[in-house]
Amino acid sequence: MGRRPHAAPLNRRHQLANQAFLKALRRTANVRLAAAAAGFSHSAFYQRRRACSNRPRN
Repeated sequence: MGRRPHAAPLNRRHQLANQAFLKALRRTANVRLAAAAAGFSHSAFYQRRRACSNRPRN
């Protein structure tokens, strides 16, 4: 199965969203406002945090 042609831009888009989220979170200390500033729902960032914390650490 081949790579999706849009896989890299999606990755970059998530990186930019994470940067925007963290920048807004530093400014506001409010997850809902920071998520809105990044263009996502606050629950999307909570889900991502749970997914990352469930990964085994090397």
